Amino acid sequence: MKRIPLLCFVILFAVGNLFAQATKPNPPSKLSAPEAQAGKKPNVVVFAVKGTPSPAQRPQRPKDMPAFRPLSKEEKISILQGISGIPHTFASATPFLTVSTIHIIDPLGELILSWPEYTNPFYAAYGKFPNDRGDTAAFNAKSVQVDFQADPGNVYLVDFVVYIGPVQPTSDFQITVPGMEPLHQPAQRNSFNHLVAPVWNIPTSGWYSAFLQVQFPSENDGSGKPYFSWILNRVEVTKFVPSP
Repeated sequence: MKRIPLLCFVILFAVGNLFAQATKPNPPSKLSAPEAQAGKKPNVVVFAVKGTPSPAQRPQRPKDMPAFRPLSKEEKISILQGISGIPHTFASATPFLTVSTIHIIDPLGELILSWPEYTNPFYAAYGKFPNDRGDTAAFNAKSVQVDFQADPGNVYLVDFVVYIGPVQPTSDFQITVPGMEPLHQPAQRNSFNHLVAPVWNIPTSGWYSAFLQVQFPSENDGSGKPYFSWILNRVEVTKFVPSP
């Protein structure tokens, strides 16, 4: 008779243990959500088409466009030396970022083309054309933006390389660096123009931006030709480390 309570205790312990195992939550899957998604079979849709593909014409550099010549280190330093408030002696000058239509994203920066008329591997074409119908707001939305990483103590020279054709009028461009006063620079026809802006007095390390826009040009004579057009070739950013 003394064994009956002990037997009941053993039975109750076993039942309780089985209940605990049954109610224990299942361990999470070893695969995370992104891994599980990656393991899914891709959805591939194949369309049946007819006909023969037509050959495409490879984009060419405009014949009237002169050969591009980058600014030399000495030319860049000369530009900075002519600006009040910027150190005039530098321990190093490094072109650390070049972006264009075929290289718009880089670990050190990126190029954003807002509303170009046309792009190809050689340039991005901008301008005011008859189909804009005098929409000033739409024209002003056309811009080029470069973002780049910068550190305090350094000076950065942003160079927008712009080409204007031989029959286009000259025009002024505006370069805007948020937090700094806008710069206005003229551009000449039938040549590459280096529209530059210095960036300094940087408060903290991070990403900074520069914007390029053309000032609203005068309208044409009604001949149907483009009012004004310009070409962005590339944007270069050079880092200058002042001498101690």
